[in-house]
Formats: sequence, structure tokens, C-alpha cells
Amino acid sequence: MSEVPRSDCAALLAEVDWVRALARHLTADPHVADDLAQEALAAALVRPPGDGPSLRAWLGGVLRNLVRQEGRRRGHRDARERLAARAESQASSSELLERLDSHRALVEAVTRLSEPYRATILLRYFEGVPPAAIARRTGTPRRTVHTRLQRALALLRADLDRAHGDRRTWLLALLPYAGGAEGWSRAATGALVMESKVKLALAALAVVGLCTTLVLRGAAPDAEAARARATPVPPGPARPEPASVLAAREEPEREPPARTPAPAGAAVPTTEPAADLWRGRVLDVDQRAVPGLRVRYSARDGAVAEAESDGAGAFTLARPRSGGALDVAAPGWTCLFRPAFTEAPGEREVVLVVARGVTLAGRVLDASGRALDGAHLAVPLPFSLRARFDAILDGAAMVEPRAVSGPDGRFELAAVPVGGDLELVTTHAGFREDRRALPEYDELDLEIVLQRPEGPGRVAGRVVDASGAPAPGAWVGLGASTTRSGADGEFALELAALPTGGQALRAVLPGHLPAELVLDPDEPWGDELLLVLGPAPLALAGRVLDAQGEPLPGVELWTAGELHFGSIPIEGGAMTVRVGASVEGLLRDDPWTHRVRAGAGGRFRLEGLLRRDYALHVFDREHLVLATFPVAAGEEQLELVLPEEELEPRLAGRVTDLGGEPLAGVEVVLERPPLGGGPAGRLEGRAARTDAGGRFAFEHVSRAVHAVRVQGPELALEGFQHVLAAGDERTSLALAVPLRVHVRIEAGTVYERALLLDARGARLALGLDHGQHSFVLETVELDQGRSESFSVSERATTLVLLGGGVELLRVPVALTRGTLNTLRP
Repeated sequence: MSEVPRSDCAALLAEVDWVRALARHLTADPHVADDLAQEALAAALVRPPGDGPSLRAWLGGVLRNLVRQEGRRRGHRDARERLAARAESQASSSELLERLDSHRALVEAVTRLSEPYRATILLRYFEGVPPAAIARRTGTPRRTVHTRLQRALALLRADLDRAHGDRRTWLLALLPYAGGAEGWSRAATGALVMESKVKLALAALAVVGLCTTLVLRGAAPDAEAARARATPVPPGPARPEPASVLAAREEPEREPPARTPAPAGAAVPTTEPAADLWRGRVLDVDQRAVPGLRVRYSARDGAVAEAESDGAGAFTLARPRSGGALDVAAPGWTCLFRPAFTEAPGEREVVLVVARGVTLAGRVLDASGRALDGAHLAVPLPFSLRARFDAILDGAAMVEPRAVSGPDGRFELAAVPVGGDLELVTTHAGFREDRRALPEYDELDLEIVLQRPEGPGRVAGRVVDASGAPAPGAWVGLGASTTRSGADGEFALELAALPTGGQALRAVLPGHLPAELVLDPDEPWGDELLLVLGPAPLALAGRVLDAQGEPLPGVELWTAGELHFGSIPIEGGAMTVRVGASVEGLLRDDPWTHRVRAGAGGRFRLEGLLRRDYALHVFDREHLVLATFPVAAGEEQLELVLPEEELEPRLAGRVTDLGGEPLAGVEVVLERPPLGGGPAGRLEGRAARTDAGGRFAFEHVSRAVHAVRVQGPELALEGFQHVLAAGDERTSLALAVPLRVHVRIEAGTVYERALLLDARGARLALGLDHGQHSFVLETVELDQGRSESFSVSERATTLVLLGGGVELLRVPVALTRGTLNTLRP
């Protein structure tokens, strides 16, 4: 039998879903359709088509011929014919011995697996325990079980490759066990080339052996029968055929239902009224529908619901009653954008973007071959990826696989998405970043060699504690450049600009006062700079009382004027975002939280402070009362008395949309004038929710309140702010709030950015909702003239397109709520 070229394997692999979908279109029985699809693919593997018709046309002709043959055979089979067929296919003694050797090789390969991979394989394929039950039995998360199965199967394939050379040889030797034998032989052999037990294509087994990992279940046709069926016939009359998807698709395991019934209202696929249904679509990275893929909604109230996408990638679930997350439920697949909801999903269709997932493993080394501990590996999704989708992706977080190498330099990344020009990025303190294209298939022996940076703008050395021990994980910064120290305390900075006189190189690590070293720009620095951390940082502690001496639990406290360190990246973000952080924020290991809250008895403690004086702000959110106290770090017996302020007896009103309809359930908060810019300076009180009539009320709040902000899911990300004026009737405020609309821009490539104006010509805030991170921008970036979907106030009337930093085009717009407005000027 001739070797099938790898390029032909890839082409055949790309048609697997199309063949299976066409088979289901041509015959009503899905099981028969799967059998015929696998026979057609087997025929292509045994006798690849030549230079005649296209591969898809050839496969279509073979499949239609097989359907006609199946129709003639149907109804004439009985037990005697099946017995005769088995008798005709009896193998010779030598063939049986060959199969026994192959079986023995497989069993030996399983016994060579290390734990926990061996036990997981035995439980799954010897005892037939589904992954969910394995997870319960071993106390392991289900995702970890799937990862172990994927890794174990990959290790088995690699072991058999080493023992038998060509993968095609041992796959063909094991094929008889996939269809004929019961128990361990069939399950374990089929598992070698599958990640679930759902039947797909027998021919895909050999394709998988050469190219990737697919699925298998069912009988193996003998080679002569496959050759006989491989003669293509002219296609029949044109019929509508499903569109193919990018990659071969694995179907999920069908696990038994949970023993305990789902809570009342749990989303399950039923024939409920249409009004209670929640609809969605499954797309791949190229915005193509993915049919036959299992998806799962896990609600916060414990309910779990699953559905399978149809030929157009659409699925339907009963509407959940609580927030939760939507995910792919099929092994071998992973999410690119995972939608999550803080509250029960609304009416809008949800979009789940998926990709085929592979496993990557290997080692990270330096140029001398030394293993690198603590290297960070990630598959960041480009920010522009969202611009491909003509869909609202609000609340969908980018899923970016991440791993850290161990002391031996080894790493493993599971469920790595394939497609979309993604890259594997490896970073380590003191080394240049490594970027490389992602393999399309499992790779378990990657070797990533990192290089040291060179040049005059390089600063390198080590961070140690006061005893001289290495200090891994310390933040090191100089000017705009920041990094973290490695496992041995080493660091290297590539400076964006050479330092000027007086700039300090700093190292910051929680539990230690920072190290500082002022570099002379006129002197050589070398590669052995030593940053020695100091003793423990200082703290402020005490209690807060009201003017009558009663403790005030729940008030917020924070220090002003903290020392700026530099910009650091947001970990796990949907794009590379660097945000300014203070030294004190890094010392408390929480640079994003600027405040602490007083506990019982009004007691508080602020840690991570330098040896200096601070302005300490105290804010009572209940009544919006503010006070500031000068303090010296290290004082731990403070008694802060919050002075009385003149209070407003009542501040109330009603919230409606621009048409006068009341907005129920939205949040209303009161604001004092901010203390500087940014979230650290915002002074907001506790939120109140509007009732069914849109009404809200606050009592006994400071007269220093200057604005009312309305926030809710249908409002812009920053909400709507009404600044109180002297003539406002504060007990009956009427707030007409503009709601948000969703917009996507498709313009020419000459345009680089866009913004939107209201009727007065004022710029409107544009909101990007990426799940765990949200961004409010004045302009949105265009990638090849296209933007991702974003939200803006419905008051938008004008689109402004920019290029080269100047305005190029201004277009009037009329936007509609409840749909995605695609603007094509």
C-alpha cells in the first residue's frame, strides 16, 4: 500500500466534517450515515484520487455511490448473512499472530505510562468509566481528567512511533481491534486515535496517525472492500450541501445524566415555548459555522444545560435563571472567546467562538542548554481578532492558555487553539522574548531556546534579599521599562530610552522595602548590577470613629501620593495592556485595589508603606462623608474621628429612557467631586436600584454630593452622569437616560481609527466589553478598515474616520437599539 502524502492528509482532514454532514443529508439514519462517511474516507486513504475532479467532488461521488449500494442491501440482511460474512473474513493464523503482537505492544505501551496517566487510561478505556465519573472518583476537576487523557494518548502514540517507526504501520496493524474485539482491545485501540468514543470516520484513523488526533468507533471494512467501493461515480443531481468547517471536528462523549435533578428552571433542551428559549451560534476563528458541536452553560445556581449546534452552527437552550458561563463541551476543542454573564442572559443571541485544541509540551533552555525555571509561556490572542466577527461579543473573555516552566525547564499547555495566525510567546527575566507559529498538531517535545539581549540599552543583574538570597518574582523598573526577576533573582531590561540623571532602578517585592540604585548615564553599567531589598515595609493601623465617638465599620481608607513605579501588564488580559502602578501597590501585592475597609469596631490596617508621611483619606460611602488626615507610616495606634457634615435629608427621583419609559432595576449612585483622576480618586456612595416605576431615593447624604450616576447592562460602560445644578429639585429628579447601541465599522483600509459624535459635536465614549476587562475609549482602532463590535450612546449622530492622525471623513449615522449596527461609509 502506498504512503499517503502529508499534504493529502491535510486536505482529507479538512473535508471530514463536510463528508459526514453530506452523509447525514443523504440518509436519514445518522448511524448509517457515519458508517458510510467513514467508508468514503477509507476509500480516499486506500486509493487517493488522482488529478481528475476536486477532492470534494470525488468524495461526493463515492459517498453517493455508497448510499445507493446501501439502499440495495437494506432489507436483505439477516443473521445467516452476517454469519457468512464473518466466516468469509476470517483471518489466517499468521494474521492472528500479527494482531496478537500488535495487541501486546499496545498493552506494554500502556504499562510504561507514568502516573497519573496510566491510571486515567485504565479507568477510562479498561473499566469504561466516563471522565465525569473519573473526576468524582479521584477528586480531580473534569478538565484535568480530559487533559490527562489527551496527554496520555499523545504519549502512547509517541511510544508506539518510537517502537515501530512509521505510525501508519502500527495503526493499520491495530485496526482490526477497533471493530471486532470486545473489551480492552477495542476500547484501548480506538482510544489511541480518539479523544471520545463517538463514531466518526475509520479512514480518519489513519489520517490522524499521520496528521493529528480524531475520533473512531465502529467496524473496520476490509481493504479489498474499500478498494471496490473507491471507484468514483458522477455526482447525482445538485442538492444543497452543508458548508465545511476549517478543522476536523471531535464530538463529545455522551455521559450519563446527573443523578440529582436540575434545579427548577435549569436550562435543558426541551420543547418549551419559544419565549423561554435562549439562542446562540458556534463559529470558528474564520467566522464559519461549526455544526454538531456540544456546548454547555454552567449557571451560578448550579444548573447545567447542554445543547448541540445544528448544520448552521445554531443551538437553543432553555433560558437560564442566573448568571454563568458558556463553554465548549467537546474534548479536542477549546474556546477563543468564552461568554460569561453576571446575571441571567438577556434576549440577545450569544456567540461562542471555538477552535480545535492541541497539546504542547517541551522544555525552555538558554543558549548553553541550561534549563530555565520560571519561563512564562502563553498564546495571546491579538486584539484585532475580534474585528473579524460580525457579531456582538460583549462579556466574552479571550481565552489565552498560559503555563510556567518548572525547574527542569519543562512545560505543558493543554487546549491550545489552532488557527487564526496565533503564536506561542515565551518570556523569561533576562532573556529576549521568543515568538513562534503554533504547531497544528500535538507537539510534546518542543525545545525553546531563549537568547540574552545585547546592546547599550540593556540593564541586567540580580535581586537579592537582605541576607543575599535570590529574590524571584520581584518587579524591576527603570523609566518606562519594567520586568520581573527570575528564579535566581536575575533580571534584564531593554530600555525604551537611556536614563537621565537622577532616575532610579528599583526592585519591589512584597514583604521587603524596595531596592534602589541610581545609574549614571555616562558610566558603563555592566551585567552584574545587584539590587538588595530592605527590611519589611511599614503599616498604618487604628480605628475610625464618628463625631460622637462611635466606631464606623465599613468606611474606606487609602493613602494619597503613593510613589509611582511604572507601567505593568494586566495578567491574563484580552490584550497587552500596561497600567500604571505605585510602589506601595506592588508591596501590598494588589496594585489594582487602592482602598481597605474598616472592620468590626472601625478597626483598619494599611500595609506595604514606605518610610514617609502620607495623606490618609477616610470615606463613609453610606453618607458620602469625607475626611483627610496627615499621618506618618509606622503609626499603628491611630484614632481617626470623622467630622460631621451637613446632610441632605432626602435625594430622590425617577429614571426613564429617552422615550419616557421607566427603567427598572438599574443602579443609581451618588458622587462627590473626585480627588484627582482615575478610579483611585472617584468618590461614589452605595448603589440603590430603581423600582418597577424607575424610582429611587437616598436619605441623609452629604450636601457635597455633586452628581448622580446611572449604571446598568443596557447603558454605556461608564454609565450616565447627571451633574446636579442649583435649580434642580433634589427630591424629584427626572433623569432621561440614553441607552447604548452596538456598532461595528467596515471602512476602507486607509482609515485607522474612528470616533462618534452627538448632535452637539461632543465626542462620545466608546465601550469595549472583553469579559474580565472593559475599556472606555474616545476612539476605536480599525484593523484593515474594520472594528470589533463596541457600544456607544444612542445619541450618536456622526461617524468620524481618522487616518494618519487627521480627520479624513465625516458621515451622518442613524443607529438602532437591539441589533448590531454595521456602518459602511
